[in-house]
Amino acid sequence: MLDASGIGFQNGSTEMTERLREVLTSNLANHLVAIPETFSFRNNLNWRVKFWWLNFINTIGVQISHYLNPGKKYSNAFITRFYLDYETKNHIPNVLEKIKKFGKIRMF
Repeated sequence: MLDASGIGFQNGSTEMTERLREVLTSNLANHLVAIPETFSFRNNLNWRVKFWWLNFINTIGVQISHYLNPGKKYSNAFITRFYLDYETKNHIPNVLEKIKKFGKIRMF
C-alpha cells in the first residue's frame, strides 16, 4: 500500500502510493481525511470483520501508522458501510441523522 508493492487484491502503484501519503498527511483546512474505524479500538464490528482488519493492521497498517497524526481528527471511511459488518445496528439512526445534517444524501 504505502510501499507500492500491492496488497494482494490490488496491484501496487508508485503514483497511488505517493498520492495516499499526500492525502494522509494533508493539513488543509477544508480537507477531511477518512480512515477505517478499525484503527480505533472503539468499534462495534462483528468478529469476522475484526479478524480481517486485525490481520490487515498487523501486516499493512504498520506502514500507514507512520503517516497518521495522533492529534488529528480523522473521519470514518466506513461512511458508506455504516449498516454492514457491525455486531449491533443501534448506531444506524444516529449515523443517518448525521448524514442528513451534512447534506451528503437525501432521504426520500
